[in-house]
Amino acid sequence: MAKKQSAGSRLRAAITELYECEEPQEEALLVELCRTADVIAELDRAIDVQGVAVRTSFENVRPNPLLVERRAQTNTYLRLVKALGLPIGLVGSGGKVRHGVRELRAVQDLGLA
Repeated sequence: MAKKQSAGSRLRAAITELYECEEPQEEALLVELCRTADVIAELDRAIDVQGVAVRTSFENVRPNPLLVERRAQTNTYLRLVKALGLPIGLVGSGGKVRHGVRELRAVQDLGLA
């Protein structure tokens, strides 16, 4: 059975299919974006298992603390998307990039430049 690609791997494939990084800092930002996507996916899996509410040691019900980290990682993800000049529509769009980017240049042979 083939191992399922991570969220970050799928995101990287979708982006690099249409765009190329011209500067080392763009590549570094893309790596961080993909890592952040993987962290968000892992947090989502944990929240799915634990639920959005958890019981404390005193049997009180409170929001799952992972929700706070999920929000922080989402904010980081959005800042990285913006730093790369990618469209916000890329978030949750199934890897379909619908608009141009500022700091990544479209690959010439795809006719997007």
